[in-house]
Amino acid sequence: MIFKTITFLLCNLKKLRSYNLWQITVGEPQILRIAIILLSYLCNVKIIAASGNVIFRSRYCSTTKLIKFALHRLVLHRADAILVDGIDIKSECLEQHIKGDKIKICYAGVDTQLFSPQQNQTTFLKYITNKKYSYCHGIKSILYSCRFSWENAPDVFLDTVMNIPDIQIIMVGNGPMMELLRKKAETSKVPVHFWGSVPHNELPLIFSNVDICLYPYSRYIGGISQVIPLSMSCEAVVITTAIGDNKALIQNGYNGFMTEEKDISAMRTIIDNILNNKIDIHAIRKNARNTIVTEWSIEKRNQEYKELLQSFA
Repeated sequence: MIFKTITFLLCNLKKLRSYNLWQITVGEPQILRIAIILLSYLCNVKIIAASGNVIFRSRYCSTTKLIKFALHRLVLHRADAILVDGIDIKSECLEQHIKGDKIKICYAGVDTQLFSPQQNQTTFLKYITNKKYSYCHGIKSILYSCRFSWENAPDVFLDTVMNIPDIQIIMVGNGPMMELLRKKAETSKVPVHFWGSVPHNELPLIFSNVDICLYPYSRYIGGISQVIPLSMSCEAVVITTAIGDNKALIQNGYNGFMTEEKDISAMRTIIDNILNNKIDIHAIRKNARNTIVTEWSIEKRNQEYKELLQSFA
């Protein structure tokens, strides 16, 4: 794959030279990143480096990690501008002595027309039946929707909710932790439904009709996981952790909820208060949607991105 990409770049070098600006992702494969950097010098073009996740954070110590971080620094030092999805990612770059004046915080936007409230139980139940998903009608539901990998903490999600009475658990996604999660689910006192990967355009119906969305991410997630604003745009009640740059989006108790990382007790307290009607969920839902429509729409982000590109003209 990398060889084919490099061959493509070389074969289209003349066309590449006709552009004044290239955008690359910090997380591209290592050999490809080196090729892009070398070609950018050859073509004398400006580079925007983009990252929507952590750059210099990892729970592992290895030679591979050191090489990867060195390549990250190479890309970022070469870049004329750096787009990151959160203050925390910018702080990582500053700690690596990357020039702060070229680092721009540029959050991802939400298609608020596609991701809009669809709180229709009849349509939702028909959808579940057609998809042959397991589901318990009439029981409160708590949703997790993300890749099943350690940085997204799906195991913490199950540890938090699988002993809460009178609920059902819905897990949307797939990933390397699937087998571990299935084994853990076998000990759950409440039903756990694994729905697998769901098409992007079907997510709004799910987000809109579950009772709670719980995303207990770890510190190895950077910026803002896109599933959070997507859920909020559908008027979902979101509980997440105060990691990355979630504080830039979530106003605790106003448009969603935040707890400290791995604070299972705090998450359960919020869930209990919601399930027992001790919180005005109607207001939370409306405030969540309004936050996304007014501040996080794709139109607003496109305008910000356009202005950034124009600054290079």
